[in-house]
Amino acid sequence: MSLTAHLLFREPTRLPKGRIRTHNLDSQRRDAPTADQVEHAARNTQTRLANVEKVFNAIAAGHCSTVPIEDATGLSKSTVQKALHELEDWPGGGRIVRTRGGHKPHQFRIFDDNGAGLIDQAGEHI
Repeated sequence: MSLTAHLLFREPTRLPKGRIRTHNLDSQRRDAPTADQVEHAARNTQTRLANVEKVFNAIAAGHCSTVPIEDATGLSKSTVQKALHELEDWPGGGRIVRTRGGHKPHQFRIFDDNGAGLIDQAGEHI
């Protein structure tokens, strides 16, 4: 019986049979990661960084919204969006700048590392 049936019909609550699971994170002990898990995590990190560079190179090549970036890189929409967020929140300062256009697609431009500002598709400073 569910809690609703218990409250409405005053019938006893019967919990499901099986393994009791705790929801306290402190009570769960985790083993040290295996060599395969460490290798898998390293591969995932390398793939993620390679995808970020693909997206950055696509923006540098002149693709300035998500759909052309997806077409140029062959990456999925969610992967491109994750990479764009990473490029915006880059640890040493954003590598790209997003221009929000109301009802138009967001536009992305490369931010020059020398502090000169934005670079357009032709490589000229804006």
